[in-house]
Amino acid sequence: MLSGSSLQRAEKCPASEALPHRDTISADSDRGTAVHKFLAAVPTLGRADALEAVDAKYRDLCAVIDLDRLPAANASGFIPEAAYVWDDFAGTVDYLGQSLGRNYGKLTAAQIPCTLDSVGTSADGTKGIVLDYKGGWSDAAPAAVNLQLRFGALCYCRANGLEAATVAIVRIKEDGSSWFDVADLTAWDLTVIEGQITAILDAVTDAKMAHAQEVTLKPTTGDHCRYCPAYASCPAVTSLAVAVGSGEFGLELTKGNAAEAWHRVKAMEKILKEVKAAVKTFAEIEPIDLGDGKMLGEVEGTRESLSGGVVYRVLREMYGEEAADAACEIKTSKAAIDRAIKPAIIEAGGKLAPAKRELLARVDELGGLHKRKARSVKEHKARIEAAK
Repeated sequence: MLSGSSLQRAEKCPASEALPHRDTISADSDRGTAVHKFLAAVPTLGRADALEAVDAKYRDLCAVIDLDRLPAANASGFIPEAAYVWDDFAGTVDYLGQSLGRNYGKLTAAQIPCTLDSVGTSADGTKGIVLDYKGGWSDAAPAAVNLQLRFGALCYCRANGLEAATVAIVRIKEDGSSWFDVADLTAWDLTVIEGQITAILDAVTDAKMAHAQEVTLKPTTGDHCRYCPAYASCPAVTSLAVAVGSGEFGLELTKGNAAEAWHRVKAMEKILKEVKAAVKTFAEIEPIDLGDGKMLGEVEGTRESLSGGVVYRVLREMYGEEAADAACEIKTSKAAIDRAIKPAIIEAGGKLAPAKRELLARVDELGGLHKRKARSVKEHKARIEAAK
């Protein structure tokens, strides 16, 4: 389904909307969803209750968000998770409600829905304000050209009789701070956006008709392929597998086809990553016999983390303040400890490994070494059960 969030990709590659889709959930999207739900819940539930509703693994991330800088902290004036549907045929925009979870109901081929993270109207009542929350790690086009954000502004303004808007991508970083990428849109900008959306819808409709008539589509590859739901069925990607297997990009690689090869290789890397993740999911449920005495399945290991304060104390005791300063800032690691003590160990004619074990034993004694059980899917030697 063509939606506000897929417009940027659909404009560059209409074929991506005609090919079969497969929904995937990545760690980044899962984390982003948790943050969005938290920010949407704050105005009605309050910070404490909204935080309690967050998945435990993302609670610390949400807890540090500085709400004073975000409209989510204001219970009035802004609508979180506001859903709209734009109808190209009727020339209308309808407000559907909030926090619908992308459940837009039955739509026609001429309708495009969107969900806006936070919307409101300026104090003087003349401009719409549309905000899109993004993680500090995510890729997104700048606010001035971000089609998802521009379409959101078009929907909000048309639904509320406004002729201008201020849009912003709000980058929320891991430490809870945020910064705004802001752009202003005039009445003319909104008219241009409207024409742009119509052109995209027409191109997608043509691609869908061609696909229905079994015409071979020609997808356009590029950075927009990264989160494309049509990856598994994309001819550009499947042809890449054949090209790699046949050596097409081996000795025949030229300056003329290098750019295309690069985009295709990036696309193939994503396919391989998704296939690997799918196989690991099977292995989590039931171990897979790989042959040659190896299995793919969950194994349990111990992960260690260090207390910077305790490590600093031990380093200072054993190697002096200079070594402690070199290894510890706000946090430390085993690699940092190696770098800090290696010169002293070499100068003394000793060996790094036993010295490091001694140091970590002292850190552990002082409560600065934290261990936790962790399970992950890895190749490992098959266990041979004793005959009964």
